[in-house]
Amino acid sequence: MRITITLLIIWLIIVPIASQQVRISVFNETPVKSVVISSLKGNYEIYCDDNFLQELKPTEVIYISLINNNLAVRNSKELVGVFSSVRFHEVDSNSVIRLNLISPNAIVRQFDGNMKVTVAYNRLLLINEIDCDKYIAGVVEAESGSTADAEFYKAQSILARTYLYGHYYRHETEGFQLCDAVHCQAYNGRSVRNPVIVQATKATSGMVVVGADSSFITAVFHANCGGQTVSASNAWLSERAYLQPVKDPFCQNSSSAHWSKKVSLYEWKTYLKGHGVKIKSGVAAGSFDCSQINRKQFYRVLADSVPTKQIRSDFQLKSTFFSVIATETDVTINGRGFGHGVGLCQEGAIQMAKIGYKCNDILAYYYKDIRVVKYSQVMGVFVK
Repeated sequence: MRITITLLIIWLIIVPIASQQVRISVFNETPVKSVVISSLKGNYEIYCDDNFLQELKPTEVIYISLINNNLAVRNSKELVGVFSSVRFHEVDSNSVIRLNLISPNAIVRQFDGNMKVTVAYNRLLLINEIDCDKYIAGVVEAESGSTADAEFYKAQSILARTYLYGHYYRHETEGFQLCDAVHCQAYNGRSVRNPVIVQATKATSGMVVVGADSSFITAVFHANCGGQTVSASNAWLSERAYLQPVKDPFCQNSSSAHWSKKVSLYEWKTYLKGHGVKIKSGVAAGSFDCSQINRKQFYRVLADSVPTKQIRSDFQLKSTFFSVIATETDVTINGRGFGHGVGLCQEGAIQMAKIGYKCNDILAYYYKDIRVVKYSQVMGVFVK
């Protein structure tokens, strides 16, 4: 029995490596009813319910609409049939397919690899079947922008790959590995804005980050930490030994390092009262002041407190790393950073790469006691 279980685990780990393909649900949070699919580059074979229909060339388009929980497929001349699934299989490895949503309308996106269309939850389910590294490059561009240096993109691609393999079976029962929304990783299609991103992804192919126990780390990151990251236990009440507070001078001059917001003192008092803070009449405005030199979980005021996470959400603040200064009429919230503050600080890491740090040094700075290894080395954890 032990041998059988071990072999099963090995198989589960080997499958994504051997296939080198991942299935990503695109426009996953959009109730797609109809789409126009065309080839931007190269030819595609079209299969409807696993039967060959025709070849799609760059001069042609295919219209797919949801009708009675099936797919009505039209070419430029006529309705060719109603099916339960349609698959566009690339003839050449460098082919590019284009999706133009008609209902609802959305930005046109282009994708490497194959595209499969089925029906799920009264909408079109669009699944991009794509080479792993091409997917990672698309994630890096969507999550990081296109103006950074190669070593930053290498670090970000390693994190994106770690997340992919660490969550490989998140949507398996739905027919794909990950979606393209914040529930998984942002993915807007192929990386086209900076060739350095694709090069950095290829240079780190197969590389992932593991913790002291040789398992995948939780590869979290954020835009700007404001000068200090926060531990996982502080942010989410869930301890991760490699996610500890880090002083970060590298992000201090970035655009998101400092921000402020002003509300009336009356609104602030009303809000606090609504969250259980007892405020007597005549209390001095200065009683509402607070200063965060280090990140705190609670804004302590008078004899009570309110979670900084709650305040951030309710007032739509950029982070929980803020101080409060009150006058007789207004409250000014002076904040630092952008995001939850856990893990890699992107703007700090971008600056580190710019001044010469290598990707492994960047990762080791933000995640404690970690190793960057080939994915195949992680398998050893499961086969001891």
